[in-house]
Amino acid sequence: MKVYTRTGDDGTTGLFHGGRVAKDAPGPETYGDVDESVSALGLARAEAEPGGELDVLIVRLQRELFVVGAELATAPDRRDRLSQAQRVSAEMVTALEPIIDEITSRYDPPTEFVLPGEGRVAAALDLARTWCPTSTGSPTSSIPSLAGRRGSFAPRGPTTIAPVPLDDRSELSYRLTSPPFRLAHSGGSVTPSFKLTTAAADRVEADLVVVPVFAERDLGAGATAIDDAIGGLVDFMAEAGFAGKPGETLALPSGGKLGAGAALLLGVGPRDELDADAVRRAGATLARRATKVKTVATTLLDELADGTDRSVAAQALVEGVLLGGYQFLEYKSKAKPSRLRS
Repeated sequence: MKVYTRTGDDGTTGLFHGGRVAKDAPGPETYGDVDESVSALGLARAEAEPGGELDVLIVRLQRELFVVGAELATAPDRRDRLSQAQRVSAEMVTALEPIIDEITSRYDPPTEFVLPGEGRVAAALDLARTWCPTSTGSPTSSIPSLAGRRGSFAPRGPTTIAPVPLDDRSELSYRLTSPPFRLAHSGGSVTPSFKLTTAAADRVEADLVVVPVFAERDLGAGATAIDDAIGGLVDFMAEAGFAGKPGETLALPSGGKLGAGAALLLGVGPRDELDADAVRRAGATLARRATKVKTVATTLLDELADGTDRSVAAQALVEGVLLGGYQFLEYKSKAKPSRLRS
């Protein structure tokens, strides 16, 4: 039996249960990504203990991804030929949630992005983690059980932001150009807008103003203005045990003394380490803490480490906010979607 057929030399590929489509059509692209995810998980399984908990779980995930691939590789009008075991079901997804909850309950959540490579198994799992979202970012509307879900998916390809002058106040509006990102909301999903303004931190109008605090409670850009308006900021941080470590946050009521409804201190670590990557992580933390407000202003870009390109840091901030604000709510009975819009 030959492993090649030459039937795809015309740029088409055969589907399960008959029919042919172009190789670059959404369906083949998606089930190709799913196949890559299965292989990435296979690398992780090869490093796991045979027969152990991780090995068993990965085998289960691989088999269920094969089911996803089978349905994607079948023309919609021929999916009635698939058996029940070959069809994607909501139960396949909901059955994973208790496993996720049980595993995550064993460990304290990380306060910053984890650097891969602590061990072979962990590194392989990290690789699979980054690979698998590409299949969720591919078109899935042809599978009823995957289409129309609330939530957003990780982007495929680079993101760019383009500065556009608004008025004589030298404001810049940063709009996403490609690919589009969306955050989940109760009414569907929205693409949030981004604006860079010259307004002072204590006077900017927003639901929430976020200012950085460096290590050892070293006030960053905008924090001094907040302190002048509210007062007692250093003592308040000391009482709360807030030291300015990366990922730390401390909410402050404005008391009507700020243009914003409330203020949030965001720890960013040493002053000389606030580069684009640190800004991206800070943006993700910001998004996770700002799910109950619609508008946020921040001074994160005003005191970057030496040598950090401001435009690169601005793009990193956008990426961090959007990725940190990702929510998948399809199977949440009491979903609380983010309200963040700008």
